[in-house]
Amino acid sequence: MLRLITLRFLETIFRNYRLYILILVAALLAAPAIFFLIPPNYQLRGTVYVQRDSLLTSLSDVTQVTQYTSPSQATLSEVVSLIYTDSFASDVLKETSLRNNVLAEGRFRERALRDYRDAMMVMAEGVNIVVFVATHPDPVLAQQMVNETMNAYVDWRMTFERTDSEVARDFFADLIVRYEEDLARAERALFDYLMLYPDPIRGERPSEEVFEINRLQSLVAQAANRLADAKDKEENARLSLAKVNSEALQRYLVIDSPAIPTQPPSLLRRAIFVFGGFLAGGFFLILVHIILLMLVDRALYFPTDVQYGLKAPTLAMVPLIQHRSSSNMRVSSSSRSDPGAAGAVSPVKS
Repeated sequence: MLRLITLRFLETIFRNYRLYILILVAALLAAPAIFFLIPPNYQLRGTVYVQRDSLLTSLSDVTQVTQYTSPSQATLSEVVSLIYTDSFASDVLKETSLRNNVLAEGRFRERALRDYRDAMMVMAEGVNIVVFVATHPDPVLAQQMVNETMNAYVDWRMTFERTDSEVARDFFADLIVRYEEDLARAERALFDYLMLYPDPIRGERPSEEVFEINRLQSLVAQAANRLADAKDKEENARLSLAKVNSEALQRYLVIDSPAIPTQPPSLLRRAIFVFGGFLAGGFFLILVHIILLMLVDRALYFPTDVQYGLKAPTLAMVPLIQHRSSSNMRVSSSSRSDPGAAGAVSPVKS
């Protein structure tokens, strides 16, 4: 079977070699047009170091959720999701030279958002490194995209954590007021009951009074525990709110900030990339054409085709005879009509 596939593959190549040469020539002719008409892309990258916990977080008593993913992977997932939201992308582009396009409505805004998402790429390298890459023909715009994306993400994290902490702080602050009122009512009820039923001068209290006093003391203890728990959680929320800005500055550290390149991209590298890409595309089209012809063509070219295609043995083969040209036929006819002509050759008879 391997021999049949090899023979069919070679036969298809030699039968259509002119077409394949034409495809490669067309690819080589189209490559210079792309090379000279499309401007080169500048690729700028910025690197951010992300650590799991800051010093303030480790010293605080705020309960931390165990992370099963690395900090870089968690940051990568968040950044990629944010880039594909119009709100985040618009906030980034408003700080770049595409501000007017974003503020406009219709196709200009949609095109600016699409160009931004096509240009940006985020990668995670190792456990703590996140790389922001922007590819664009304008090096200034590429630098702005990288810087503003990093800054917008840090601001988003700070705003998200600050909002969450503020909501928790306000919730527990209101809860503390209610719990203080409940505790005051429970203590007042216990005090009023003791004033109404003071300790007896002789003997012990009746069992009914003991039971009621224990119940009121239990209500006071429960109210006090709820109040203490709410105060503890409010303290944690206040601590979380206080450490948001400091934690963001410690957790997200910009290691490499992109600078505007002073030299254009390498022409040799770009030429190799463009011409190599077109040649690879041409060879890919040729390979697809060959595979399709091998699958569709059911003609018999070799004895192996008969064996595998018709499931029959090959009994005989007709030899391929090349016909004589018409000029040789004319010479032979003239020789027969004029046997005495000079240089005539008589046919050999057996």
